[in-house]
Amino acid sequence: PAPPGPPPPSLGYLSVIIPPKGLDRLVAAFLALAPTHGELRLRVAGQVLNRRYWAGLKRQIHRAGLASRLTFAGEVDAADKRRFLQGCGLFCLPTRIPEARGIAVMEALAAGVPVVVPPVGVFPELLERTGGGLLAGPGELVETLERLLDDPAARARLGQAGAAGVARHYSVRGMAQAMLEQITHAVAGAARA
Repeated sequence: PAPPGPPPPSLGYLSVIIPPKGLDRLVAAFLALAPTHGELRLRVAGQVLNRRYWAGLKRQIHRAGLASRLTFAGEVDAADKRRFLQGCGLFCLPTRIPEARGIAVMEALAAGVPVVVPPVGVFPELLERTGGGLLAGPGELVETLERLLDDPAARARLGQAGAAGVARHYSVRGMAQAMLEQITHAVAGAARA
């Protein structure tokens, strides 16, 4: 038998399920993209903190006839989190709030998954340092996701850049090296004064 082909493209979301995190924006984008991307799937993981909100999103997907293309993993532990992320073709956290740390986005980048996030909070700096994704405001989300869905080579480049960027800038070794360089620079400056 022929080896299996690549998995169908998928949009991934990993965060608590509440309106401020913007899963509704990703669901709307999924519903807009699904008709022209026949195998596109939506993968969601996270703790449901607002059951009514989550039920409404699932209802929208069901009404569109796309329930079979939704995977809900629920809460995932550390081991399952990496597997979940690696099963995503693109990671998207279209949050309405400025994230101070963006841990889930960093985890997606570290797993080699390209990300699409809004230009708020830590995300512009994170993507500038890693090169692992694109910024997209709410009005640009569908177009940005579609551009990446239609360009597997760009997704691969962003995924590789993100993983390398996280390892370089955000690993314990990378952060220790940066701190050592700052201390060395400060000591050298003090010695000259």
